[in-house]
Amino acid sequence: MDDVESSELSNRWDNLLIELQPQQLAQVVVLGAITGLIVWILTFLVKQAVIVPLFCSGACTNATDVAGIVATVLAGAVGLMGLVRVGVYRPLMIVIAAAVALGGLAGWVYGMAWYQTLFWSVALYAIAYAAFAWFVRIRPLIPALIVVVGVVILARVFAVL
Repeated sequence: MDDVESSELSNRWDNLLIELQPQQLAQVVVLGAITGLIVWILTFLVKQAVIVPLFCSGACTNATDVAGIVATVLAGAVGLMGLVRVGVYRPLMIVIAAAVALGGLAGWVYGMAWYQTLFWSVALYAIAYAAFAWFVRIRPLIPALIVVVGVVILARVFAVL
């Protein structure tokens, strides 16, 4: 391949993908980890301070799941503000995709030790934010949506297994 063909190929990809600097990707990973930490803390607080005292008179089988959903929505708002501040392309799509892909995380890790649930929450949110920040780089909206929805569906299928 000569230099002309190489530069033409490079220009085609430049027009198809939005650039994501390594420093910006690192900021997204850190922000995802912080969001995972917030989800973990809020899940515990919402469950203990709101769900159990107000809605559970006996055994409450799905209090953790409900608290996790509430925490995911609240932490998603924080994550969205952080992604906008970092200047990531399509931040709302990243937050929604990560929330849907990791929806039910509190139920998945229920019964583990607190440090294990903390680890999985932080790690999975960091990975999800980084992955979806990478996938939404596709400039045309429809192909980006197809890729993101496909990855979310795969994540949900593997979550059930």
